[in-house]
Amino acid sequence: MTERGVNTAAREVTALVVAAQAGDEAALTELISAHLSLIYNIIGRALNGHADADDLVQETMIQAIRHLPGLRDPERFRSWLVTIAYRQVQMRQRSLKRLLLRRQEVPSDLPDPCGDFAERTVTELMLTGQRRELAEAARWLDDDDRRLLGLWWQEATGELSRAEVAAALAVSPKHAGVRLQRMKAQLEAARAVVRALHASPRCPELSSLTRDWDGRAEPVWRKRLTRHVRDCRHCQRHRTGLVAPEKLLLGLAPVPVAAGLAVGTHTAGGSAPIWTALQNLLSKKVAAVTAMAAVATGGGFAYTVYHSPISPEQQMAVRPTSTVATPPAGAAATGGTPSGPTPSASPARQPAGGFGLIGWAAYDGGTGGRTSGGTGGQTVTVTTLDDLTAQAKSSSTLIIRVNGNFTCSDDVRIAGNKTILGVGVGAGLTGCGLNLRNTSNVIVRNMNIARVKSGNGNGDAVHIDNSTRIWIDHNDLSSDTTHDNDYYDGLLDISHGADYITVSWNAFHDHARCSLVGHSDNNAEEDVGHLRVTFHHNMFSDCAQQNPRVRFGNPVHVFNNYYTVSTAVDESYGIATTCDGGVLLEGNVFEHIAEPTHLGEGSSPAGNLVSRDNALIDSGAIQTRGKVASIPYGYTADPGDTVKSMVISGAGTGKIAT
Repeated sequence: MTERGVNTAAREVTALVVAAQAGDEAALTELISAHLSLIYNIIGRALNGHADADDLVQETMIQAIRHLPGLRDPERFRSWLVTIAYRQVQMRQRSLKRLLLRRQEVPSDLPDPCGDFAERTVTELMLTGQRRELAEAARWLDDDDRRLLGLWWQEATGELSRAEVAAALAVSPKHAGVRLQRMKAQLEAARAVVRALHASPRCPELSSLTRDWDGRAEPVWRKRLTRHVRDCRHCQRHRTGLVAPEKLLLGLAPVPVAAGLAVGTHTAGGSAPIWTALQNLLSKKVAAVTAMAAVATGGGFAYTVYHSPISPEQQMAVRPTSTVATPPAGAAATGGTPSGPTPSASPARQPAGGFGLIGWAAYDGGTGGRTSGGTGGQTVTVTTLDDLTAQAKSSSTLIIRVNGNFTCSDDVRIAGNKTILGVGVGAGLTGCGLNLRNTSNVIVRNMNIARVKSGNGNGDAVHIDNSTRIWIDHNDLSSDTTHDNDYYDGLLDISHGADYITVSWNAFHDHARCSLVGHSDNNAEEDVGHLRVTFHHNMFSDCAQQNPRVRFGNPVHVFNNYYTVSTAVDESYGIATTCDGGVLLEGNVFEHIAEPTHLGEGSSPAGNLVSRDNALIDSGAIQTRGKVASIPYGYTADPGDTVKSMVISGAGTGKIAT
């Protein structure tokens, strides 16, 4: 394709993205259809043709739909989509490795988690000569290099540009080039090893070296055999005469898109066929795990929502009129995923006790009574940032209704005896957060606080410092995952002896470090005996870590929360307990969380954790340690099989009367 043709195609994709973000369902369908083959080849090669490729392709597309309204640069759609696919493969490989390391029973058709497209090309494409050697050599690469090989194959065929490969790897194009060169060097060395192993007669020294080898392509044996082939005069000949891998890869046929996905993707008005195909294929996978799935329908297409929900704003942008199907009677809520919530005064499902205050903020043991915020004071409505700032710092007891979403760059300080209540679904702050420092008796509800940069005030969406009797409820706190971890700080940080705090029914999402309880390992004198916090019925979606990370606080009560991720990263985990803190983990649901808990984190020593009745869906084991102080307040934990659907329906903004 000429440069002019490439530019024209890029403009067409950008136009489709913009139209889809504006709610054009035909554009959305065309956009996904046009990229289906690319994503199927990236994932299909990485998973060596295993049946799970269909699921990961579908999951990639669902995640793309879910996050498309928030894509700020439509020109980057292709690289953004490839990044989602690449991370889906990363998460799956890591999950399978952990399963094997724990020696759990696995299905008989489970592939080698270190596998890539090598097995598929050897067994299905029946390669011969150097192509077969190349495919076998790929088995000797490390996990990262195998994923690199899949991306490089798409670059070699012209499907991806170097810039798009770099974006998928989250590095610069120059750095991506260096990594690709290193991978190719490892691949060439492995090709020579494969040749030497297949030689007849084999080098006597090589035969002696491999006498005790079990035939598995492990890193230690790769190094030994590579070193031998490099230094052995008899085996050095296998390093010569190798055809450039680009030429061999260009001769490979693309991985065919699954028939169920391919049918109808390019028919006139074909939105229904592609989403029906996605729904049907995905439902087969979900059926093996659960008896429940909610299907979102509207505007001529339907698809199953498999992970975390689409926000109300995203629903309006992608499918303006949608309904939610009622789950089957008796379905187990921990397996399927209901559709995203729609704005209303009350959620579809509530706990038996409603949305009232419970937990540490309701405990009156020596704290001066339950947290009441501005109850009993005047109610005022603010429509500008200046009005909010003035009313929030006043000494009066106030219920402050926030009508609008204000852009800002410095904290809004909240004085004592205040209720901050967002009006409707979209009220809140963008760019700065709320600062609750040296204060008491504050309630924050129904606020959207997003993208607070590290240098803006304390850098947190909500910062609680040396404050008591605080209730943070039904808020939406987020940033984005397109910047490095230091671009933003925290979503909710609780520090410097803060105490008697309840964090309930909030949606934490798209952030690196979500919630910190205790700011430093060196602050024991101030924090021991304080930092008592209750986290309940919150949704942590795509929160890489600190959900929360606890120092010193004991007991910190974490119950009936729902944790889920679409893409895992190396440092990701759920909850960390450190510095002799104590966490009671009760009735939570962890879905696709590789490491639900950490005992200790970084340089912080281990804390204690007690686990009760938690549900694990495609997640790692919960680590426990020691004992935790008793909970002094009354509460009733909801049954585990209701938590996931209940939290999805009830957490975040737009669920309480304002």
